[in-house]
Amino acid sequence: MKNKRLLLSLGVILLFALISLSHLPPCAMAASSEPIIVGVLIPQTGPFTELGNQIKRGLTIAFDEVGWKIAGRDVKMITEDSEGKPPVALQKARKLVESDRVTLLAGVVQSPEAIALRGYVNEQKVPIIITLASADAITQENASRYLFRTSYSSKMKEAPLANYVYKKLGTRTVYIVAADFVAGHERSGWFKRTFEKLGGKVLGESFPPIGTTDFAPYLSKIKDVDATYAFLPGSDAIQFVKQYDEYGLKKRVPTIIGSGIFLPYQLEAQKDAALGSISADIYSVTLNTPENQKFVKAYQKMKKGDNPDESVEGAYIAGQVIIEGIKMMKGDTKDVPKLLDTFKKLKLKVPRGDFMFDDKQNSVSNVYIEKVVKKEGRYTVDLLETFKDVSQDWNP
Repeated sequence: MKNKRLLLSLGVILLFALISLSHLPPCAMAASSEPIIVGVLIPQTGPFTELGNQIKRGLTIAFDEVGWKIAGRDVKMITEDSEGKPPVALQKARKLVESDRVTLLAGVVQSPEAIALRGYVNEQKVPIIITLASADAITQENASRYLFRTSYSSKMKEAPLANYVYKKLGTRTVYIVAADFVAGHERSGWFKRTFEKLGGKVLGESFPPIGTTDFAPYLSKIKDVDATYAFLPGSDAIQFVKQYDEYGLKKRVPTIIGSGIFLPYQLEAQKDAALGSISADIYSVTLNTPENQKFVKAYQKMKKGDNPDESVEGAYIAGQVIIEGIKMMKGDTKDVPKLLDTFKKLKLKVPRGDFMFDDKQNSVSNVYIEKVVKKEGRYTVDLLETFKDVSQDWNP
């Protein structure tokens, strides 16, 4: 009899415990058991490796700020090498989603990777935050409610840049050198269309393959223009700018204009050859705001005094979106439709300034026009002009 009474008492206690748990919000139960797992797709081999490293650093800084906890839940990051190749990115995404059971995906350097992943995240109903890939299609004809972009579309930097050099610098003729891949054609195309619409003339174009080490055949074609527009990735940009100077073009056509080719690590290698060049960036290290000062300090601590660039900052914002969105959900990531709506409505103060998503979940951000200078023995930039709240539909 005593044993029966004991079992009955234990059953009553267990019943009350289950009733109590059933009245807790889903996030409270999730917080006690499941970590938030962020699957990071970035190149860890090949020519885009440093961009992949920068994305990982940006996410790390964001999660460091909250002690790797959101709404009481631990945060984990699992990184996979996409190699910058669409089939590999898709294969690694499957592994992250179906084996590692990630909460969401982030990263992606190459636009074809992002476009290849679109159908898969739709099918799996898994959010993905693109932190660098810039093809317009990602947030236009290939837009998806599961896909967000914290970086920029191709047009967002090139159209304001063309507007500035035509109206403020008086540039009337240019020669274009852009890498022969999706971003090279798309971004130089937006510069060309905007520049010509304003009245400028493009007197020639060259599209060297990624990995070109000798730019002499292309440099020899640059004659009798006011400036040279260039868009080349990573080490290609370093080689091009250095050879531009060595070839003697710096004296004849002193102004190089472009975006993403004068990042801090590139400037340290380009040195005097880059001085006087004009760039358009979604983020500027020169911004004197509390958000940027905190971000720069954290990056310099991580990277031994170096300055951050837009690839780090775009990933940092992705981390902020994840943190603030899940906080607003009180830790609940099971209700994916509600989480997507929460991300979409976010308005944040970030290192680049005010940040929000447009109706297709692309960033709306400032664009900064900068000039390469040398200060206190260091190659950096001066801020020349700010274009406020630029969207993917921006026109001069």
